[in-house]
This record gives sequence, C-alpha cells and structure tokens, in this order.
Amino acid sequence: MENSTIQSAIDFQNFITNNLTYPVISKMSFIDYKKFVFKLFEDLNYLRNQGLKRDDISNFVNTHYSRITEFSDDADILFERRFSGITEELIGFCSDPIFWYSDFSIYKRKWERVL
Repeated sequence: MENSTIQSAIDFQNFITNNLTYPVISKMSFIDYKKFVFKLFEDLNYLRNQGLKRDDISNFVNTHYSRITEFSDDADILFERRFSGITEELIGFCSDPIFWYSDFSIYKRKWERVL
C-alpha cells in the first residue's frame, strides 16, 4: 500500500471507531442507517481500489467488534443485527456477493435488497 492509502486506511479505521458504535448505530433511523451503510462501503470501495485488502482491516474489525459488543445492550436486537451485519460484511464472513471479491455495482445491490 502507498502512504496515502495507509493514511486513508487509518482515516477509515477512525471513522469506524467513531461511528460504528452502540450510541451512534442504536439511535439511527432506518434512513440514516441506510445512508451510513452506503457511505461506509463507498469509502471502503475507494480504498480497495487504492490497494487496501481485507487482511489490512480484519484484525481491527474483529477487535472493534469485541470491544463494542462488550459494552452494548444485549437486549437491543436491532443494534446487534445492524452492527453484526456491517462487521460480517467487512471481514467477509457473509453470503455472496462478498465485498472484497465483487464488482462494487453488484455488491451494492445486495445492500439494496437487504435495506
């Protein structure tokens, strides 16, 4: 990865750290959540095109997942579904099409069907 891509990956991780959290996700309306998901994957697609690989963020996402679920409300099923859905997609633990191996226009249709 180039230095600019590394910085972009750090910026992406900061975005995840600050926005993919219980206080933020649990209060989002359906429309806000949909916008959030599309922005997140559009940004990630840009980074992927710059050379970012799944392995570059997998450890970060797994650690973030553990940290956030430890402090979230276990009874908040909607948050759990939203949060898990995004993190599973980020690390590729999901059904096809998988973000890391798909054309982005095809991948977006997956979220359009889900949301």
